[in-house]
Amino acid sequence: MRSPLRWRPPARPSPCASSCSVPMAASSIDCHAKESTMIEQTYLYSIGEKTEIEMLVQDPLVRINHMILAPGDAIPAHPTSSKAFLVVTDGILGLTLDTQEQHKYTKGSIIQIPANTSLSLTCLGDEPMRLFVVKPEAC
Repeated sequence: MRSPLRWRPPARPSPCASSCSVPMAASSIDCHAKESTMIEQTYLYSIGEKTEIEMLVQDPLVRINHMILAPGDAIPAHPTSSKAFLVVTDGILGLTLDTQEQHKYTKGSIIQIPANTSLSLTCLGDEPMRLFVVKPEAC
């Protein structure tokens, strides 16, 4: 792996007011502009090119992480304890599951990973690879 992996914790509530429900990751948004009518919660994710993993959403029903791998970088084999969906949004993902050969996935691919599977991820190609990891917590 060429560059060290940077991890960012989940978004925290905005420091602008104790009653504000807009997460810190969305603090560039004027959280009070439509406070009386806004019921959604917004999360922002990195659009950089350096390798990092961001924990975006930790909800009782779903966990969503965002991952960027710079060209040539990899995440070594590790187990997943629950079902996961990988949504590739940019670049070329090299994915190895258990003892299978590596498969390539490109932008627009959604891959379902069964629970209790070992996986490793690699950025193949000259551009950063970006994906979302969606884990339904009920699975």
